[in-house]
Amino acid sequence: MMEDRVQQATTSLTRELTRSQAPDMIRALAEAVTRLDDETVQRGVLAGLAELSEPAGRDAVCAVWASTRHAGLGNWLASSGWVASTPERLRWLTALKAGRLEVFEPAGAEIIEPLLRACADPDPTVAGNARLAFQCLQNPAAQAEFYRQVIETDQPLVRELALAVPYTPLDPQQRALFYLLSEQWEKYEALDFDRSLLRTAYQTGSAWLQRRITDLTRRAGRADFIEVLAGGRQRRRLAEMTGSEWAVVLALLTKEKAWSEMWRLAQAAPAIWSLPLLKQLDEARWQPAHSTEEQKAFTELQQLAQKCDPTGLTLGRSTRCQAVLTGHSGAVHDLALSPYNQLLASGSEDHTLRLWRLPGGEGFKTLEGHSGEVWGVVVSPDGRLLVSGSDDNSLRLWRLPDGLALQTWQNVAGAVNALAISPDGQLLASAGDQSVRLWKLPQGQALKTLAGHTALVIHLAFSPDGRLLASGGRDQTIRLWRLPDGMLQQTLTGHTASVNGLVVSPDNLLLASGSLDKTIRLWRLPDGKPIKTLSGHTDAVVGLALTPAPLPGDTGGWLLASASLDQTVRLWRVPEGKLLQTLEGHSDWVTRLAISPDGQWLASASYDQTIRLWASDLARLCHQPLARTTLADLTWVETSLAEKGLPDLERAWLEFLFTLLRWSRRFDIEVEAASRHIVIGEFDIELEG
Repeated sequence: MMEDRVQQATTSLTRELTRSQAPDMIRALAEAVTRLDDETVQRGVLAGLAELSEPAGRDAVCAVWASTRHAGLGNWLASSGWVASTPERLRWLTALKAGRLEVFEPAGAEIIEPLLRACADPDPTVAGNARLAFQCLQNPAAQAEFYRQVIETDQPLVRELALAVPYTPLDPQQRALFYLLSEQWEKYEALDFDRSLLRTAYQTGSAWLQRRITDLTRRAGRADFIEVLAGGRQRRRLAEMTGSEWAVVLALLTKEKAWSEMWRLAQAAPAIWSLPLLKQLDEARWQPAHSTEEQKAFTELQQLAQKCDPTGLTLGRSTRCQAVLTGHSGAVHDLALSPYNQLLASGSEDHTLRLWRLPGGEGFKTLEGHSGEVWGVVVSPDGRLLVSGSDDNSLRLWRLPDGLALQTWQNVAGAVNALAISPDGQLLASAGDQSVRLWKLPQGQALKTLAGHTALVIHLAFSPDGRLLASGGRDQTIRLWRLPDGMLQQTLTGHTASVNGLVVSPDNLLLASGSLDKTIRLWRLPDGKPIKTLSGHTDAVVGLALTPAPLPGDTGGWLLASASLDQTVRLWRVPEGKLLQTLEGHSDWVTRLAISPDGQWLASASYDQTIRLWASDLARLCHQPLARTTLADLTWVETSLAEKGLPDLERAWLEFLFTLLRWSRRFDIEVEAASRHIVIGEFDIELEG
């Protein structure tokens, strides 16, 4: 009883002394707590301090704890949940003490070093929460700095933390190194099963990184890895070289200052790779030492290369079918492109999924397991997972790029009509009846059901920022759902028939919808205001896709591709709404579309059981070794240059390609006795393509 009265009196006195919220008085009282031996009085002072409302006063208490690390004051701070407002170092320390890990979610790259130091803090609560905080980082800059620590340092603590974080680098090569250097062998094997990513990283890495990789693989007893790192020469024809191999070759030529070999390669490589080779020679201020004519051509090509930009090779005026992919024995219902693996996945009426390599379109894997038609196919943003949905009422999870079946879970609502994955890869949305279901990836845990549609939901699309999910269906409406809480934000009306296609622009400001009413509607986000209606298709519009980057040129905007039951694909400039081109070739309904991450390839699926790959002739020629081009190609380039109204970037590429083709063909005749191979590092490159 006496203790209660003492505590109450102390609390009242503390309230009086802190009524003005003066930081100096508050600091003095907090310091008194650290010197008091009487626990009853301590509790009374702390109870009075608990009523502080001004940030400056709370910061004063936090500062006293940080300087004294008094156990009683620290325990009280932890239970109160107080986090200092300033300075930043104190804010982070008190957040760790209080377990307020949400404070670290938006933090940038600057948080990594303080958190690493905090992992060794003498306070076990601070140290333990610091380790947990790494799992909460959501800012891409913070995650990138953590990846750098894993790859570029050799700290046991960092390797240990890497085993627990739920995020990994999006870039496949970085992700392979991340798994390898943190000794996550199973995940590394699944990602880099042919060791190509490791070989590229090793070839282009610093001497320190090479030693670290070698030491790690030797210590782990991985003789197969050592063979990859020190193995025999890779013989490659130009047409077979991947982007990562080109990057290795460019890095090796630069490292060895092999400028003459780089110039030879620039005259035989695909134009898309001649460009960086010539730019590197320009940076090195190198000039050929042969004839004046060669020096003149070299200078002209360098000047033209400076005007070229890969964005000038997007889909556009000269788009046509470059390949027809066959193999399915039923209608192709859906497509999904991997952003990193140069891989296309398709789902079909024949109950299977197929995997195809791009840009050639070679089929290399058939995935079986569904007992019904596969209507939905989607690839995770990091390119590691494929999810399929079927009218056998199941969802299946597959590993990429090898197509290993990982998991199956049942959709209680029945058939799965459509799928979408959030930009962070954490959330899967599925449509199967009049509702949308959200699932946790990769576990497949059912999270929430979004109800509101009054008829079957046909299509889904996440906004690139992950804050919005759009759904469209047979009730002729589009519903916008706020994430992560799943609340209905808005219902958009205007279509007069089922909504069967949706896509959100990369800047999150435009929504396009396709409908059985034969139109495409454009809506402004986030308010959902109608912008424009695009007409032209003669039957239902059932699939849409947008280029990932704005169109080149002064007018800007995005390229929108639309698929229709009228058997055509149309290309539009949006939001302007101008029809650019109509693509014909399919012999039945065109159902779904997918555009490559670089905007240079379009894939279309059809009920005619085929997939067509579309690209501009200019892009095709720029990706082809010069030895594989023909006089007809040269004539096409020359004719195209004579056309009026060419976009500047397209003209720049045509001029570069025309000059390169003319010179390389002439140069080949003059030096036909020269070696047709270039030896660099472990690459023996055959220049004939």
